[in-house]
Amino acid sequence: MSNNQTKKARKNRKKALTVLLLLAVFAIYSLLATHYLGHACPINLVFGVPCPGCGLTRAVLCIFHGDFSGAFSTHPLVFTLPVIAVLLIVAFFSERFCASKVYSALCISFSLLFVVVFVYRMIVRFPTEEPMTFNENSLLFFLIRLFENN
Repeated sequence: MSNNQTKKARKNRKKALTVLLLLAVFAIYSLLATHYLGHACPINLVFGVPCPGCGLTRAVLCIFHGDFSGAFSTHPLVFTLPVIAVLLIVAFFSERFCASKVYSALCISFSLLFVVVFVYRMIVRFPTEEPMTFNENSLLFFLIRLFENN
C-alpha cells in the first residue's frame, strides 16, 4: 500500500469513528432526555414548541415495533431517513459527491420537504395532537412563570 493510500485509509477510519461517536452521543442524549425530561428535542425543551423533526424518534420506535401506520402518523417523513442517512454517509466519505450539484439539490429538496410537512402539521395538528403540542415544562415557559410571579 502506498503512502497516499495509507493516509487516505487513516482519514476514512477517523471519519467512520467520528460518525459512530456522533451517533452514540445522539442516542445517549435521546434516551436520557426522553427518560428524564420527557422530550428529546432541544427546541421543544427550550421553547416549548415542536420543530420540523419532532416525532421522528417516536416514529422510528413505531417502525421497530412493526407499526408502520403509526410511524407515518407520528411523522410522515420517517421513511425518508434511510435515504437521507445514505446521502450523508456517501457525502461524508466522498468529497467529490459532497461538492456536487446533485448533493446540494437533494439537501435543499429534503430541507424544503421537511419545512412543508412541518407547516402542514402545525396548521392541522398544532396544538392538540402529539407530537405537535406545547411543552409547558420548557425553559421558556418556566421563565415566563417565574417573571409573572414576581
